Amino acid sequence: GMSLLQSINVTCFSLSMGIGIAGATRVSNLLGEGKAHAAKFAGTVCTLCTVALTLTLGTILMAVPHTFFPSLFAPGEDGVIDQAARTIPMLAIFIFADGVLYAFNSSLKGCGKQWISVPVVFFSYWFVGLPLAYYNAFVRNDGDMTCEDDYFCGVVGLLAGTTVGTWLHMFLFGTVVVFGINWETEVMRAKERLQE
Repeated sequence: GMSLLQSINVTCFSLSMGIGIAGATRVSNLLGEGKAHAAKFAGTVCTLCTVALTLTLGTILMAVPHTFFPSLFAPGEDGVIDQAARTIPMLAIFIFADGVLYAFNSSLKGCGKQWISVPVVFFSYWFVGLPLAYYNAFVRNDGDMTCEDDYFCGVVGLLAGTTVGTWLHMFLFGTVVVFGINWETEVMRAKERLQE
């Protein structure tokens, strides 16, 4: 179930990643040209395009029968397909946050602030997401991964924990991008880096 889930996730994420890479390149080039407002606008456009894309992908995942996409990766494996199908609603929520956080990350990369990722990722996943995923998947239902009665246990619980971590990651990156970047200062820093 988890391998099918990750196959679907990677397929969706690669689209968001393409927008994010383009956004980071655009932001950094505009900062190097001394265009603070245009760089901020490029970061905003990147984020809005990713929001539209991930909402569309999530809607498609929810609208199509949940067994359809897993069956493309594992035809005839009914038990695995059913288990993966249970994760689709949570995956749709995960894909949105994962894509949007990558768009926020593109603004941070464009500003040369990659270092911010380390404490945010460490806190979001090691302190929040992974402990919650572990609890949901292994503790909550006495370690039974095939729980039928409770939605947030087993494989779905594992994904639920990482989804919470990803949403926190997105929120923290968004907070830094919206409130922590002074675009005029970033232009000056870009000019200093170019002169080195």
